[in-house]
Amino acid sequence: MQYQVETLEGKHRPYLSTWVPQIFAAEPIRPGYWQFTWEAGHGDDFWNHEEVSFDQKRQLFVRTLNREPYPGVGEVSCDLEAKKLSRLLESFKPLFDSGFTDSRLQDLERWLKTRPPSNALLATPLDTAYNGKATFVTILVRKYTEGEIGIWIITDREVAAELQKKIDEVLR
Repeated sequence: MQYQVETLEGKHRPYLSTWVPQIFAAEPIRPGYWQFTWEAGHGDDFWNHEEVSFDQKRQLFVRTLNREPYPGVGEVSCDLEAKKLSRLLESFKPLFDSGFTDSRLQDLERWLKTRPPSNALLATPLDTAYNGKATFVTILVRKYTEGEIGIWIITDREVAAELQKKIDEVLR
């Protein structure tokens, strides 16, 4: 039998999936309860701190995931109404010297409109520059429902701080 997994990650809405990565590489602390940290590797820039327990009443696993960026890496994220995505992405454009082109942003919006809700994340890496310096930016998007999405932006700490200000302005 395969049980559902409800994942709680920061301030994002919970989502259901069918698997917890690395869970069986860790010994349970007690029956039905694990606590462990792991690194994905393969270009991921985070330590993943996990707490997993089995909820007998609901017959599912509950996973709390806290991602800690490596030194120098920054992440900002939020959940928002899909109709606010354009405004959010447009607010980011003045921060960058390149990379946040209308066509790249329209591709992301088109992808969201044509896909059903899913736990899958769309990753969009952008080659960009911030204050004249080449900077990595990866945008991850999860479509919860037709009207709601989660967005994560991974970049360096300085850029992340500026992006957080823009997110706060748009979501106000």
